[in-house]
Amino acid sequence: MLDGYPVNLGDSVFVMGLGTGTVTSVNSDGGFTVKTGTSESYFRDGGYIGNQKRVYWADPYIITPPKNRRLWRAFVGLAVLMYDKVNVIFQLGGHEDVEEPVEKS
Repeated sequence: MLDGYPVNLGDSVFVMGLGTGTVTSVNSDGGFTVKTGTSESYFRDGGYIGNQKRVYWADPYIITPPKNRRLWRAFVGLAVLMYDKVNVIFQLGGHEDVEEPVEKS
């Protein structure tokens, strides 16, 4: 499993520090191997190496928090609310493109 979804052979994933890769094997314990470029790496269930999460479905966005903590808390609150609402909309409408890789625009 990776962020609540099963990992399947051939899935496109993003490995921190390496880039986009393809799942080449999946073990019964949930671990999986990803090929990025000319190398392959094994990750535990959830996309971990050691205690560090390294694998995501897409390149995660990093937003630099401002010094103003009230502004940051407001931003995080709105982002979580929007994510929850969009997630509900997609659950109601199906997952037509769930297998397509997501790239930054």
